[in-house]
Amino acid sequence: MDNLQLRSTEAANEYPSDVLTTYGRQNNARPEQQRLHPWLRWLLLLFILVAFARLCWHLDANDMWWDESLSLQRAETDWWTLTRGTLTMYDGFQALPTTDQHPFFFFILQGILIRLAGTSEFVLRFPATAAATLFVPVVWALARIYERRAILLPTTALWATGFAAIHPFFLWFGQEARPYTLWATTSLLAIYLLLRATDGPPFVQ
Repeated sequence: MDNLQLRSTEAANEYPSDVLTTYGRQNNARPEQQRLHPWLRWLLLLFILVAFARLCWHLDANDMWWDESLSLQRAETDWWTLTRGTLTMYDGFQALPTTDQHPFFFFILQGILIRLAGTSEFVLRFPATAAATLFVPVVWALARIYERRAILLPTTALWATGFAAIHPFFLWFGQEARPYTLWATTSLLAIYLLLRATDGPPFVQ
């Protein structure tokens, strides 16, 4: 018991009271202590808009390449074939049936869009662009949880979100008609929701 009290005292001395986010302090914190400054909310919105703008810029500048053509082929099929992941490859002599290993959700989004807006490169790549844009606020939300638990420094969410908005990795894959940015975003979102589910009373973002 004495050791536990000593550790709690050491933690309180190590971190400032406004950023110490152990469960006890988080649950007892007043709502006004948990709210973000208004300028931080505007900065987060700016990061999201910057990410979206840079991803949409010249989104259709490059022609579709081989992997993207597979996405188009799957998105154009009927819904049952799309969910099963059945694709047909042609080697110049015969048709070879194969099965795509990627889950179907991304291709359902593509299928809906191309049925509504056509099969242009911009339309086909837009689901990846949207997922890469949503990655930015998810990074913010996840980093804020770790800040409250004093696992990360208080400015981590700000820096991480800024880097996510301009990182060339997400510019590359956010302009490609493949599901990679969607899996990155949903993976982080799953971690965030798991932490929220085990976090006790909800806190204000």
